[in-house]
Amino acid sequence: MSSKSPIKVAIAHSNKLTCVALSTIASKNGCKVLFETTSGKSLISKLKQDKSIEILLMDIPLKDLNAYTVIKEIARINPKLKVLIVSSYTHPFTISYMAYHGICGFIGDEADETIIANAIKSVHLKGYFSGKTLSRREMNELAEIPVLQVTKKQVTFLQYCCTDMNYYEMAEKMKISHRTVDWYRDLLFERHNLTNRADLVLFSLKTGLVTLS
Repeated sequence: MSSKSPIKVAIAHSNKLTCVALSTIASKNGCKVLFETTSGKSLISKLKQDKSIEILLMDIPLKDLNAYTVIKEIARINPKLKVLIVSSYTHPFTISYMAYHGICGFIGDEADETIIANAIKSVHLKGYFSGKTLSRREMNELAEIPVLQVTKKQVTFLQYCCTDMNYYEMAEKMKISHRTVDWYRDLLFERHNLTNRADLVLFSLKTGLVTLS
């Protein structure tokens, strides 16, 4: 990859080793990596401090704040920043959500060095990367379809669904009524075509809305 000046890149990934690997690949292919982080809060803080970053390579789950929250913050902090998702979390809901919020490409963690390098180059030169996980056509189509939002309370509910708490205990922990917990459950069932608590757990984990430490 060649250009008059290095492409300024930042990396945010839940796995430190992947951060290092992505940094190495980017550095070998005409990029200057300004920082690496595993924390969503740290990422937001650094993006506020440095508006010169051109491309962000980001995972879905991050410490403190995940990509579902971060992607909306980026739109406020630096709407010109080009975001390339690099993650193993490729659930249809995740891809749709990220496309709607303006990402420039989505590649899986299994992508090799050539694909990652080509993706960075494509995003830099064209503003998008069309790949196996998300094509340009799909990206454009999904960007026009309002995505179902998941509130902080609903995410908290999903986190508790991944524990051994019953619904009554969740309501007490969240300081809401049992009926509200039932409403969260039924709403998520309906919106995402789920039928039971096991489905809720699988949806939470496969989308990266919830990660188990």
